This record gives sequence, structure tokens and C-alpha cells, in this order.
Amino acid sequence: MTNSWADTLSELFKEPFVVFDVETTGLDPYFDEIVSFSAVLYDPSTGSISSKMDTLIAPRFPEKLLMKQGAKSAYDINGIHPNDLVGKPSFENVFEEIAKFLEDRVWVCWNIDFDSEFIDASCEQRGYEYIQAEGAVCAMRLVTGGQRAKLTTIAESADISIEGAHNSLNDVIMTLEVLKLAHAGVIRPITTAERQKAKAERQKAKAKKRAERKRNVTIESASLKGLNFVVTGTMSVSREEIELLILSHSGQVAKNVSGKTNYLVVGEKPGSKINRAIERGVRIINEEQLRAMINSPGGD
Repeated sequence: MTNSWADTLSELFKEPFVVFDVETTGLDPYFDEIVSFSAVLYDPSTGSISSKMDTLIAPRFPEKLLMKQGAKSAYDINGIHPNDLVGKPSFENVFEEIAKFLEDRVWVCWNIDFDSEFIDASCEQRGYEYIQAEGAVCAMRLVTGGQRAKLTTIAESADISIEGAHNSLNDVIMTLEVLKLAHAGVIRPITTAERQKAKAERQKAKAKKRAERKRNVTIESASLKGLNFVVTGTMSVSREEIELLILSHSGQVAKNVSGKTNYLVVGEKPGSKINRAIERGVRIINEEQLRAMINSPGGD
């Protein structure tokens, strides 16, 4: 545990501070909107929450919750549907309450940049004065030693319940519990060497698990016998499931395109493998075409 880490925690727990979280229609604070705001005021002197705020907020464009941004929509992540926001207050209606809760207090968020930027942008777009903070703490970087990490990953490793993750109030409570354990010395930042070792062990365990699955695959047909495949990109199921499907029909799977590759199976965002396949004259197919080959062997 470094002195700067311990000192920051010690300073934070001297006075009451606000932990808050927002859920939004997307990732851009100037094009997306807040749909949920939750906050608690924690008093270290009593070890208790002295006040709480939790509200859904109706955005101007609720349909954005259902728009895919990459592989998922905001609704897929936070579970907030446009129908949930019918009749809920707008940001204008709750601004004063939010401002009163946050004004001149130390702000703590798991990812302070994300949440505070949405608060600032919401104020700016409406011509409101920025809500002033006494200070701001990024809980994520504090408890991980400056690294990026998912709140659920850290909480789960500390035996903190992650039930209801991505609900703003649940995330607030989770963040507070993680901070309390960090202040008590139960959680500490891991060193770079520890992080690299843990990553290597996870990769090794995953590779072993994949190898075991492939060894134990049940052969269902000889539809793909004698054919070599490489799988890349995002599909309706994981790439591993696609690879197991190929193996179960007697095909062979490799990680990289080579002279032996017959087919490259591509999904969304296939990456550089598609360029190597084109250069080598490898036939490129999608998941639907692969399944058609399995169902109609010899008729691709």
C-alpha cells in the first residue's frame, strides 16, 4: 500500500462525502442524456448514510436507450426501457434537488470523469451554472492504483454483492462498500507484477478450459471433414461456440489464417484477419453460410 493511496483514503474519510452514479442513454455527455441519478451522503464519523437521493429522469430522446452502440444498447446494460421513463421528471424538474445534494461537497464516483462530465454537460446544455464540488475522487483509480477496472470485478473479489449491478443506486452502495474496505486496508492496489501474473494465470486457465472442451467435443456429423477454418469477429454466439460447432461436424479450427485455411468465418468487426484471408485467396463466409454448409454438406 503506497503512502499516497493511504493518505488519499485517510483524507477522504475525515469528512462527509457524496457518492453518486448516473445511468445514461449512451456514452457521449453532449449527445446522450442522464436517465437515472442516485446519490448518498456518507458520514464517516457515524459510519452511516445520512441522506439519499434516487430518481429516474425522463430524457428528451428516450428511444436512444434502444440504439446499439457497438454490440449493446444502453438498455442492454442498465435495463432502463423508454417505457420505464413515462411520467418521470425531466432533468429540469430535478436539477435543484441534484444541485442541493452535490453543491460544495466532495464528489466520489466509480468513474468520476464519466459521471461528472454528464452532470456538467446537462447543466451547460440548459444554461445552468455548473454545480460546484469541494473535491472529486475517482474510486476506481483510487482502489486499483490508477488502473481501469469494472466495479463488479473489484466488488466481487471482495465478496461484496453485485446483485443489481448497473442500477445507479446499487452501484453507489457497491462503490461505497468498496471504499470502506479499502479504507480498512482489506482492499489494496495490486502491483504491476501482480497484475501481469494474474492476467497470465487467467489466460492460461481459459486456454486450458478451451482445450478441454475441444477434446471432449461430440462428433455429430462429417459435414466439414477435411476443411480448415479460422473464426473472427462478433457473432450471435461466442467465437468459442462457433469453433466447437465446427469441430462437432469434423472440421478443423486454427487461430490464424495460413496457407492451410479453407474458410474464414467472419462476424462484425473482423479485424486484420480478413485482410490476410483476401491476400491468400481464402474464402470468406459468415455464420449463416457456415450453418448452411453443415446442414447441406457438399452444397456450399
